[in-house]
Amino acid sequence: MSIAIVVVIPTILAIALLLGRSSSDPEASPVTASLRRFEQAVRDHDLQAMRALSTDKFYRDYFKLSGSAGIFAEDNPELAIGRPVTRKVESISIEGDKATIAATVAGADALNVDSVEVRLVNVDGAWLMDALAMRTSGSSGSAQLLDLTMRDFAFAPEPVRVGTGSPLVIRAKNVGSQPHMVGVWKVPDGANLIKTIEATEGIPPGVERIVQSTTFAPGDQGDISVSRGLRPGRYMLTCFLSDITSQALTPHYDLGMLTEFTVK
Repeated sequence: MSIAIVVVIPTILAIALLLGRSSSDPEASPVTASLRRFEQAVRDHDLQAMRALSTDKFYRDYFKLSGSAGIFAEDNPELAIGRPVTRKVESISIEGDKATIAATVAGADALNVDSVEVRLVNVDGAWLMDALAMRTSGSSGSAQLLDLTMRDFAFAPEPVRVGTGSPLVIRAKNVGSQPHMVGVWKVPDGANLIKTIEATEGIPPGVERIVQSTTFAPGDQGDISVSRGLRPGRYMLTCFLSDITSQALTPHYDLGMLTEFTVK
């Protein structure tokens, strides 16, 4: 009997350790597997797979937030599919048939990292994408915290005040009726901001993309982190999305969401 106990206990412990390792690894979760399949479908422009991996509402809403115009092209959704991203999963919580992933997303050719939340729902045994949103990352620690409000069509506060040296967390909130985003570029003294934005042959000399954030849906609030902070110099703050109520899809920066600030 004592021999059997010696054999069985290590076996139970080994199983427990294996289960613990699997449950503590977000990438091993079937919830994350569904997210990765959706991300791959976006990368492949596979609209059929995207629809199969989503709830109907999410599929419709996704195109409103992913494209540069923030508009769903009903006749050709590929135009609004947006850039492919791989979200870095930090944690997963599951309650019944609902799951929430806390993740981060790197900015598009920029230095920022955005805190995001992915919500999924289990339908007939399959985890489907159900919502995307921004989230706050908790305490900003030693970082500078900039509370930034976006509305149709302005930023507040105006002007923005940011110091140099320490990491920066922009805690942005969209109180407008349209999607918005945060763009922060370092620009040379004397540069024309509109010409800088609309340059067609690439980023002009001396310009550096610092923040190209995720799109904020109306009501969204979340953190945009720049771990290295901002160097001294001139910066512009803008939104690159377009007015979804305008047939011309007028850029938000032409409607007032373009300002500048100096870091000293």
